[in-house]
Amino acid sequence: MRKILVLASVIVTGTTASCEHGPYSWCEGDWLVDLVKGCDYECDSLLKQKCSGTCVEGDFGAECVLTTRDECSPDAWYCKDSSMMHCGTSGHPDWEIDCVEEAQWVSGYGFHSGPSCVEGFGTAECVHEGLPCDPDRDYDCIDDYLIRCGSTGYALDYKACTTLTSLQHCVVQDGDAWCQ
Repeated sequence: MRKILVLASVIVTGTTASCEHGPYSWCEGDWLVDLVKGCDYECDSLLKQKCSGTCVEGDFGAECVLTTRDECSPDAWYCKDSSMMHCGTSGHPDWEIDCVEEAQWVSGYGFHSGPSCVEGFGTAECVHEGLPCDPDRDYDCIDDYLIRCGSTGYALDYKACTTLTSLQHCVVQDGDAWCQ
């Protein structure tokens, strides 16, 4: 499961060579390098972060991206198979989560995350396609299941109220839902 592309970071102090890059970050191989401004806003330190993918540069500065280097719409969420992806400012994916793997990992904590990626309303989410819900409500009930609604109109995750104790049921009141 890939979530974060920064593996390690190091601060290098006492360098002035960084000033030639201006206010933007840059790449040194697979290291993302950025200026650390002191109290006097001078370029006196660098922050170096190792990308687990690869580092790309552009008019935006630099960023860590996935090694696939697929092209996408900058700063957008989208689905690729069962994965939810984020496109960085470079126009390359910088973040990915496999919905099936995430659902399997989270299921041991009482909530059941969605194993499918769905796009809608300008975003992408890992959801349960078989559990539609009102995207204007954070939580809702389907039978005795408390579901958390996503902005795409499907449940992000759910839990069975009856597993908490045999006396609990899912209740909706005043536009809110909970196990009681």
